[in-house]
This record gives sequence, structure tokens and C-alpha cells, in this order.
Amino acid sequence: MQTLVNPSKFGPTSSKTMKNAIGALATAAAIFASGGLTPASALGDSGRDSNAITGWSYYTGVDLATVQGTINAGRRLVTLKVESANPLRFNVTTVNNSGEYAEGGWWWYYNATAQDVSNLLAQNNGRLISLSSYDAGGGVRRFAIVMVRNTGSSAKTWWWYTSRSQAEISNLLSQNNARLVDLHSDDIGGTRVYHAVMVRRSGADNIGWGWHVNADSTTISNWIDNTGQRLIDLQVVDDNPLRFNAVYEQRQGQGWWWWFGQTFQQLEDKPSQYAARVFDQQRYSTASGDRFAFLMLDNANDLTLRTRNILLNQDGRFGFFLKEVGGSTLASLNADDVFEPASTIKALHHVHAMRQVQNGAISLNSNITVFSGYSGSCPQDTGSFVEPLQTTLQRMMENSDNARTQAVRVRFGEANINATAAALGMTNSELNHRIGCGGEAIANPNDLTPRDIAELYEDVAQGYLSGSTRDTFWNLMLGGTGNVARVENIIIAEANAAGLSATERAAFLNATRQYWKGGNYGLCSGGCVFHRGEGGYLRLPFKQFAQIVNREYVYGVFINDATNDNQAATAIGSASVEIHRDAIREAIATWACPADYNGSGQADFFDYLDFVEFYEANDRRADFNGDGQVDFFDYLDFSNAFSQGCD
Repeated sequence: MQTLVNPSKFGPTSSKTMKNAIGALATAAAIFASGGLTPASALGDSGRDSNAITGWSYYTGVDLATVQGTINAGRRLVTLKVESANPLRFNVTTVNNSGEYAEGGWWWYYNATAQDVSNLLAQNNGRLISLSSYDAGGGVRRFAIVMVRNTGSSAKTWWWYTSRSQAEISNLLSQNNARLVDLHSDDIGGTRVYHAVMVRRSGADNIGWGWHVNADSTTISNWIDNTGQRLIDLQVVDDNPLRFNAVYEQRQGQGWWWWFGQTFQQLEDKPSQYAARVFDQQRYSTASGDRFAFLMLDNANDLTLRTRNILLNQDGRFGFFLKEVGGSTLASLNADDVFEPASTIKALHHVHAMRQVQNGAISLNSNITVFSGYSGSCPQDTGSFVEPLQTTLQRMMENSDNARTQAVRVRFGEANINATAAALGMTNSELNHRIGCGGEAIANPNDLTPRDIAELYEDVAQGYLSGSTRDTFWNLMLGGTGNVARVENIIIAEANAAGLSATERAAFLNATRQYWKGGNYGLCSGGCVFHRGEGGYLRLPFKQFAQIVNREYVYGVFINDATNDNQAATAIGSASVEIHRDAIREAIATWACPADYNGSGQADFFDYLDFVEFYEANDRRADFNGDGQVDFFDYLDFSNAFSQGCD
């Protein structure tokens, strides 16, 4: 016998009673399910249950060295399935062994007999979380397993059984008042046998659950729809017709998905598209080639998930990115996916031209040649006239005029504009065609990513353009006259919810700035698809020390390859607004609680100390009532606010 043990073991070990039975073989029944009441609940196995953000990975058909390599990198196994015995290859899923997912002691083994498994469980005082049976050759049955310590807060009353019939598993579940957490079956000599891991239904584990054997996808989908439960374990037991073993538990607020019939590329793409992690996966064969069945859980912050859910309401490929200028990323999904941006990329033309103005190579009053001819939305080189560069840029950015965009492209040169993209660090972006021309867009699309368009706006905010040149850059865009209509409704709603007065709300709106550029294409070639994008900048007024301190944000959002343009337009319009809600709420909170004088997010003694320090120094930051002078009335007003605290 050969076993492989995770070389990094943590935590104490002690004895644990468990039951292991190897029973007589029997023919498996088709379907069985049981259910129960759902309490407030807690997580059973974080690897299969938790939506807490973590690093993760999956591997399909990999060798021992690959599995050990990911473990050495600080991850632990969630599921371990043997794909082939000769050569020995595994399907695995992992999570970072830290935070909510940390296991003080865990181990993995392969090529183990049933007795080996029992001995190792006793040796480690462990509990199985993944069990896979396989034929090691000549009908010799072996197991690949993952176990965790079963002590302290991780302790459960549990059992595992091998080579039982479906009826026996059913009886044992009833006898033990238990529910399944892992189920694997084999066909041995024409007889289906089951290997099961179950836990007692008590405390946090007393939740609704179910299981099916040899079930089709419709049966599983109907069960999920009718019970509100989710899959925690899935095994393909037949590929023609496609049949599964499935284990469910009551959904406890997790965002999750299950997929089957997916190509490897779809297995690669789905987690990115959904901001999710794969926690169980298996390859199987079809007449069309290898396919995959897999389970996913949400793996992103709340803002990312809310924005994603808006974009899921249409059928295109999508992504977004939000970042505080000079700060951290606040939301991200497919941020580096290249998309066809349509007019969204006109911001690149704009920043290149304004950089030339700043460098003195041209002035805003300089005339440039524009052509008035069009074929549909595609500008033609006919009907020339001249106008000031400033007029051209404003109509390009505010009216999304394609003829003006082409005039900028010709005047400054496509290669030079692309050089500016490179200088800005827009590593995955490139201008390749005359905007507005469908044939060119299909044959040679322009390239942009959400991260790159945000990078453009952040670089402008941080000094790529400076002083009056930067002001002009913003003022020639949508929102350039102080119009914040894009986010006004959210600001009003959040301000009202926070209890701001009408005067405070108006002052907040007046101090807010937003500039943006969107774009859309409808491209038809053997069917029509629709591309939409938007990028921009938002400045919000935070209150700190009775003064306004601005914070800036940049973003990019896209949808490509949608088949319903109306749905895509609604989705991207909503997402481009909702993505800012958290920052707006945070800013408004600093207005709603004057007692939080230092803007720390809470009113405490440090606010009092800070105010007194500035007040005694006659610092203008102690002008609490904003009347232009520091005096005893500021002290009184602050004292009243501080005594009231924050709701």
C-alpha cells in the first residue's frame, strides 16, 4: 500500500469514535430524498458552504506533484476525486488555508484501503470531508480522501460507510438521525454500491437537506426549485444518458450555481463571469468531446455581487472595475477582459488631444478639418469644413459625434493616440478602426478593458493633465457643466435615508462632480450582437474636521455580444450607477453625523480631542458652524452635536 499525507499538519490529535461498516452488495434504487426544517443555521464545511472571499483553485486530471504544489502554496483541499488510476490523476478544488477557511489540522491520502482510512481517521482524530473510491487495477478498491480535525468547534458526530446499497444508506441515515455531506458510488460487477459521509442532524447541522442517486438534470433542477436547497456534492455516474448522484442542503443565503455539459473553456470562464469559485468539479465524456459538471459559490464583495446581479439580467459577456483614485479597488469583475468599446474609447482621443494642448503643440482655438459626410453612422471623407479643436472635442465627447472623432484621429494620428494609451498604462487597449463603421468594427475591433479606461481617468485626475487643461478635459465631457444626473437619484435617496436636510442635500449635490463617456454598437453579420460600454470619474464631498475633503473614483463597465440591446442598455445604465452607491453612502454618512468630527466612521472621544486641539489653536478647521470664524459658538455647536452622537 502507498499513501500520501499532506506534509503540513496542524493542531492536536486525540481519539474519536466513528463507525465504519462494509456491507453486502445490493442493487441501487433510482432516487431517494429526505428533507427537514431549516434553523437559523451555521456553516458546516466552509470550503463547500462559505461565501467569504478567498483565494482558490481547481485542477482537472493533474498528477500528485501538482496537487502537492498547490498545498505547498498555502491552500487546502476541499474536494479530491480520482479521474484515472493509471496514470494516477486527480480532480481537485482548493481554498486558501486561512481566515474563515483555516483548518488547524487537515490531511489528504490516496491509495488507501477502507481499513487504512479507519486507521488514519483514528490516528488524526479526523473527520472526512471528501471521499472518492476508485479501481486501482484488477478490481482492487482504493480510496482518495480529505479529512479535517474533529475537535473543538470543528467537532461533529459523524459516520462513514463503504460499499453499501442505497437502501442501506437510507436506513443508516434514519438510524443515525443524520444527513449526507458526501456521496460517491461505484459499479462493481454490475452492482451499484455507495460510499457515504454523514453527520448527525443536531445543532447547526439540523438543516433541510436531500439526496438523489442516478438522477437526471431535470429531477435535480426541480428539487432545487421546489425546496430552496443547493447542491453541496455532485457526481456524474453515467454520461449516456447523463445521470448524477446529488447531495443538497438548505441554502443559507449563499449565492451559488451548478453547471453541466460545459466545455473546459466554459469551466474557465464561468467563475470569472460570476465572481465565483469552483468547489466541486468532474470531467466526463460525450459524443461531442469532454464536458464538465461543476458547482460554484460567490467569491466577491457585496458591491461586486450587486453590480454583477444587475448585469446578469442580459445575455452578453460583461465586466466592470471601480477604484478610488490613489487608493484601493472597490469592485472588480472581468476587469482585464478586452471588449469592443464603441464610443467609450473616445476618451482616449480626448486625452491625447488635451495632452497636446498642454504641451503647446496645438491650442483649443486651432482649426482642424472635419468632414460632414456619413454612410449610416460611419463618417466619410466628404464635405470638409474647419472648426476650433475645442468645438470638435466637445461634440465628440458630449454628442458622441463620429465625424469629429475621425477628425481627431486623422489630425493626431492613430499610432500617436495608441502611444498615449501605452504611456497611460492601458496595456490591453488599442485603437484599430474608424469609430461608427460596422464593417471595420467586425473585421478589426477596437480594444479596451474596464481597468484600462479607469486607468485613463485616474491618470488624468492624478496629473497627466494638470490645472486648467485638466479642468477643460472634464468640462468638455458629459457632466461638464456640473450635471450629476447620472447619480442624482441615488444621492437623493441615500441623503433622505440618512436624514440630511434639504439644504444639506443640495450642498452635497452641488459639491459632487461626475464626468463620463459611454458608447454602443449594433453589429450584424449572420445575426446581430450589441456592444455597450461606459467609463468615467466621480468626485464626492466627504466631511472631515468641518471641512469638505474630496475623494475621487474611476470606473469602467461593459457588455459585449448581447442579443437584446434594450436589456443591455438597461443593465449597463443601472450598473454604472449602482456601482457608486457604497461610496455615496459613505460620503453622506460624514454629513449626517456631525459628531464624527474626524470622519473616522464613529463618534468617540477622539473626535472631542481633535476638535479641542483645533479650537484652542484657533484653526479654521474648528469653524464647526461654517460662519467663517472660530469662536465660542463653534464650541457650543460641537458640544451639542457630540452629546447627541450618531444614530
